[in-house]
Amino acid sequence: MKFKSLLLSTAIFSISLGLRLNEIEIPLNIDEVKWIERGAFFLNSIINLEFAKTYISHHPGVTNSWSIGISLLGSCWLERFFADWHHPELLAHISSCLNIDEPEIGIYIAPRLLQAFVTSTCLVGMHVLARQLIGPLPALIGTGLLVTEPFFVAYQRYISTDALQASFSILALLMLLLYLRGDRTRRALLISGTFAGLAVATKITALFALPAVIHWLILIEQGKLEPRFPTIGWQQRCRELSFWGATGLVTVIAIWPATWVRPLSVIKNLLTDLLDEADRGSLFFFGHTTDAPNPLFYPLVLIYRLSPVLQIGILICLICLIFVPLRKKVPNFVEVYAIALVPFWVLVLMSIPDSKIDRYIHFVTPELALLAGTGWSILVQSIGQTFQSAILGTILAVQLAFTTYLSPYNITFFNPVFGGARTAQNILTIGQGEGLEKVAGWLNNQPDSKEILVASWYRDALATYFRGRTSEINRFYLEDAFWLNVNYIVLYQNQLQRQLPDPDLLAYISSQKPVYTVRFDGINYALVYPGPVPTSDRLESLAVRPAVSLGTQVELIGYGPSLFEVDKSNNRIPVTLYWRFASPLPANALIRLELRDRSGEVVYRMDSPLVGGYLSPERVMPGTTIQDIQHLDIPDSIPSGHYYLSIGWIDGDRLLKFSNMVSLNRLEIVKIEGALK
Repeated sequence: MKFKSLLLSTAIFSISLGLRLNEIEIPLNIDEVKWIERGAFFLNSIINLEFAKTYISHHPGVTNSWSIGISLLGSCWLERFFADWHHPELLAHISSCLNIDEPEIGIYIAPRLLQAFVTSTCLVGMHVLARQLIGPLPALIGTGLLVTEPFFVAYQRYISTDALQASFSILALLMLLLYLRGDRTRRALLISGTFAGLAVATKITALFALPAVIHWLILIEQGKLEPRFPTIGWQQRCRELSFWGATGLVTVIAIWPATWVRPLSVIKNLLTDLLDEADRGSLFFFGHTTDAPNPLFYPLVLIYRLSPVLQIGILICLICLIFVPLRKKVPNFVEVYAIALVPFWVLVLMSIPDSKIDRYIHFVTPELALLAGTGWSILVQSIGQTFQSAILGTILAVQLAFTTYLSPYNITFFNPVFGGARTAQNILTIGQGEGLEKVAGWLNNQPDSKEILVASWYRDALATYFRGRTSEINRFYLEDAFWLNVNYIVLYQNQLQRQLPDPDLLAYISSQKPVYTVRFDGINYALVYPGPVPTSDRLESLAVRPAVSLGTQVELIGYGPSLFEVDKSNNRIPVTLYWRFASPLPANALIRLELRDRSGEVVYRMDSPLVGGYLSPERVMPGTTIQDIQHLDIPDSIPSGHYYLSIGWIDGDRLLKFSNMVSLNRLEIVKIEGALK
């Protein structure tokens, strides 16, 4: 029996570890960039005895910070002995190791390795405790489903707070249930409280499981869970709860140096920052940007983020829990019912704040997996022993297939039964940094990649993989200087969903054809567009040769291949122009586009600023080449026929003295039923 248990534990640990270590360097979650820097800063503050600085975040991420800092330090020491270790630029000196300005992807490997070992060990612990609590078969199926659940695996791979919060929370709650059932001594209460403290120190929302614990105690003392959970009286029960809570609090204080020196300041900052977090805004839900998704948010997250195998098991279990005649089919009904109260209360409390993100309920996935394990065990046992092994094997094989097929991009999983990502993109936010490593790979293969400047919404995540230079598409403002040097612009899916930083800016950029696209499950996660400063290879492919001079200050050196491709949906012609500036132009200079018929008469005229108004002509330095996108909106009143497009520069209503209206090419407009074809 001990050998069988050891074999199961080894299998759980090995599969869990393997899924977490597979292609460990990809993808990168946007929050990991923050945490790798926070972890290094945290440990550096302790080394320098600056304990107050260990308050870094309201999450608060203390266990993450310890894990990241220690693993970085260990990696640094290994560098002293193994010159070819993953990050050769790290120095042996401690402060140098922990001062990270521009983290490269190798920096993330050691923290991910350590976290993989910790979380895999916790899964083994969960299985051992669950066996005692709900029975061998439900525990085995539940743990097996959890180990291979795509949504769970995805966040277990990332060094954000979600992985350790889920791992510590489930151990604390299962150990507490065993104690309340009378299976364990006061030492179990101490261990449970310690894990609860670790969970809260990891992420403060672990406290959302506390109402479920209180609910347990009320039911127990009312005698509704007897004989499985004996009553002992409220006086004794309150002493136990106080001891459990005090143990958790001492644990938080023991591992968080900021509480040693400024406890009141820590509490104040936590409250202030948590309120700010709850009011973050700019969230996407049901096709719209909103500051407060409604209470349907998390139920829909469970529908689209959990696998169908897990959902079926949960549904079977809940049906048996709700309908009294079926309760006898649930092994250890009382314990399963108690476990079900945890996700119930967490979902209720999570739905109250305005800020809602799918990963926030990640830490109750273990409880949901145990419910699913119970549901599937009920189904398997009701069929008979003949097909039990076959059904059990099929269940776990299907679940494993989901995970291995997507690995390492498990985060892109959306339940295919409900339309997958194609449907989910209209309901939930899609994309958290995955795919940017593919963008970086494409950019790294471009000529002179180290000299390329790329602007991206998730600049830090892209910079981790990209050899060239990066700048951030700022959420609040974009200066002229931003546009003066950018060769490529990377737009990301959830940025487009939320229309950040500005809808007009996104419309201007996306009016071009992307030069590279990263797709998962038919969804464009990342799109690379040409920036306002063309690279040398783009200039070589221009359609106009030689350049057309409009005077001494500016010349038109070419236009893009999409110059005369008409957007039939809105009678719009994109005009991609390439200007070379010999000297700056007046700040209010505009580009004039005129549509002329065969006799030379102007039938349509449009004046518009350079680069959609995002770049002032007076800021352009001499010798700079700028790609400029204009859109000629053709009125319905213009008949079909052949026209010429003329281009020049104006200052106010007057043609600039240096400028001439130049005719580029003949343009044929054919109108059928009022639309351009």
